[in-house]
Amino acid sequence: MSACKILGVNPEWLATGMGEMQTDIHDLYNKHIVKFESIESSYSYKESSIEIHNIDTNEPIKSINFDLDWIQSRLPDHSLEDLNIVFITNDSMFPTLKSGDILIVNSSMNIFTNDGIYLIESSAGIFIKRIYKNMDGSLLIKSDNIAYGLETIFENQTSDFKIIGKANLSWPEKSFN
Repeated sequence: MSACKILGVNPEWLATGMGEMQTDIHDLYNKHIVKFESIESSYSYKESSIEIHNIDTNEPIKSINFDLDWIQSRLPDHSLEDLNIVFITNDSMFPTLKSGDILIVNSSMNIFTNDGIYLIESSAGIFIKRIYKNMDGSLLIKSDNIAYGLETIFENQTSDFKIIGKANLSWPEKSFN
């Protein structure tokens, strides 16, 4: 059972290859594993749809399992139901985030509260960007990669701009709280 817990897989599947690879992890492992759904699988991405695929099966990856104690020790004040994952697929936030990193986003933090990394939507698509508030009240939206430009959103332009959630943590581990 310990190999199954570490790998986050169904014991029957591991022993025989039969059945579903993953089952309800909460029942199998006494709630020591938490499963986060990908925002990509639950949020309308319009034309900028991004899917990450399993290298062996070519099936889209819709969720990732994390150790519950690890998550709770790093994000103790966050409700697990509000946490989702986003797969980083480009270099716009390099060097902070690299292609292949997994970002944990709190979808209940869907308004600007303070400077940080946010998952945002505009008519151009879905983006992960760092947002700062300027002295005039406008929001400065930037990538950490200097190859990408800056954008400013003024209060009268917010109808084309939506915050989906705020980044809290990534894997490999970096905290944004």
